[in-house]
Amino acid sequence: MNEISEEFVTKSIMKYLQEEKYEIISFDFPQSGTGHVLHPNSHDNKNYGAIIPDIIAKKSYICIIMENKDRYIASDFEKLTMLRDGNKYSQGLIKLKEKIKVKSYFFGAGIPFVKEEIAKALNNCDKIDFLIAVGNDEKCSLLYGNIDI
Repeated sequence: MNEISEEFVTKSIMKYLQEEKYEIISFDFPQSGTGHVLHPNSHDNKNYGAIIPDIIAKKSYICIIMENKDRYIASDFEKLTMLRDGNKYSQGLIKLKEKIKVKSYFFGAGIPFVKEEIAKALNNCDKIDFLIAVGNDEKCSLLYGNIDI
């Protein structure tokens, strides 16, 4: 059983990103109650269908949006694909882009540095732009993607 929590993964990645000169725009982990809400283009109910990414960060004119977990979870990779390739959240992404003054997005995932979980994630990297793994020592490794982290 994996001992690294989603919160540990998120906090470790935020620290790593800050060391790499990223500005943390928002973050969210279980029961934190923080984070930037992305609403679907057409929503009647305030939070129905809303997505709150675990990390939104920017460096220069690049914004990264991340989902982090304590293991590989297919639905999070699918969520990132929907944000990246679909139109359901395009208005929210445009508003965010204008607000934080970025030109492009990259969508990625963070997981613990556990061999089995990494193997599952790497088999599904076509759904994301980058993958970061976090070790017990908080060390972060970019395992997939061609972005400037």
